[in-house]
Amino acid sequence: MDRNTYITRAEDQLDWLDGRIDELKEKAEKDQAEAREDYERRVAALQERADEARATLDRMRAAGDGAWDELKAGFESAWKDISSAVERADGRSGS
Repeated sequence: MDRNTYITRAEDQLDWLDGRIDELKEKAEKDQAEAREDYERRVAALQERADEARATLDRMRAAGDGAWDELKAGFESAWKDISSAVERADGRSGS
């Protein structure tokens, strides 16, 4: 996959993540206070990870070929962690 295609795919993944975070925020608003606090913490952590991933993507756009491979590997690893965290958070929301 070429660099531009990869970046476009990564942007799509982050857009998906933003949507999932919004859904989890909505679910948290509907839950009891204690559970809501737990969801809010999880959503805040996901938002922080999403922001970090976007920052990495910005660095990837500007990176030279040498740094590209390292940043790409870091983004892929972070994306796996984020995806797992979304699934765990969503599982706790009753979906």
